Amino acid sequence: MTIARMTKTFMDVTAELLERGHKVRFRAEGGSMHPAIRGGEAIVVEPVAPAYIQTGEVVLYRTAERVIAHRVISIDSGGDASPVFTLRGDAAGSAEELVE
Repeated sequence: MTIARMTKTFMDVTAELLERGHKVRFRAEGGSMHPAIRGGEAIVVEPVAPAYIQTGEVVLYRTAERVIAHRVISIDSGGDASPVFTLRGDAAGSAEELVE
């Protein structure tokens, strides 16, 4: 689920609010998380430490160009390193992505 049409300023403000512990609400676009999240639905996200993320949960992450919500398929704890999450949208045809 790509959170499209977000300006860099909006993404920066959203990141700042989440870093400060606030929840953020906005409308999702796209269909990669259908039927769990439908395009146009309002979603609320809140910050969580990577250590508390579990398989099956939906997480929001940021790339250079956009923000994406996908489901955690697996977690590689990586020993002493930060965990690496394998994420994928719920809709058919969604590709898996690795996110640290």
